[in-house]
Amino acid sequence: MRTAVVTGAGRGIGRSIARALASSGFSLALIGRHEDTLRETVADALILPADVTDAAAVDAAFAAIAGTWPRLDVLVNNAGAFGPTKPLEDVGRDEFTGILATNLVSAFWCTQHAVRAMKAQEPTGGRIFNIGSISAQKPRPNSVAYAVSKHGMTGLTRSTNLEGRAFGISCTQLDIGNAKSAMSGPMGEPTFDPAHIGTVVATLAGLPHDVSVLELTMLATAMPFLGRS
Repeated sequence: MRTAVVTGAGRGIGRSIARALASSGFSLALIGRHEDTLRETVADALILPADVTDAAAVDAAFAAIAGTWPRLDVLVNNAGAFGPTKPLEDVGRDEFTGILATNLVSAFWCTQHAVRAMKAQEPTGGRIFNIGSISAQKPRPNSVAYAVSKHGMTGLTRSTNLEGRAFGISCTQLDIGNAKSAMSGPMGEPTFDPAHIGTVVATLAGLPHDVSVLELTMLATAMPFLGRS
């Protein structure tokens, strides 16, 4: 049995990834705020309603996972929010720290749990996927909190790879550009179906542990990314 945990699995990119992993034969644990939307994603998954910005809730979710499965093969850190769209000097302190808590701190907590499990199990190893953004490479104007959180995700990805490689643990960051979702909203730019992200994650999850993919950029072909300052 291969097992996977997906955060933010109740909609959009997280839902697409969860369904693709389920189709590839993974047993799933789904973490998100709303039980009903998690059940709509994959009905027979281990459903774990939780706010990932609540450390105790994250601890409880992973305790339930450890009590259900003898091993953990895949973690997908997908939970996220875009945050305030306003000039840097106008972003409130709570707004800034709230976005970092949702996009980055929660991913660190989940990664800690996953790495502990992947080091302790026999055989060791596993894969972690961090859903980043092209804003980790080229930020959009008036989105400082989001940009900082996604740049931080790159640091988490690289550190996880560095510390995990001796145990067969790899981490891939997918920098996404304009996947169609509720979070992307009416962007006025070309978008693409997030189902394709699920296909990519499921494919990479099937690779042997002696192969890793550090970073991958996936975007709508016609979006204005290359060449933007």
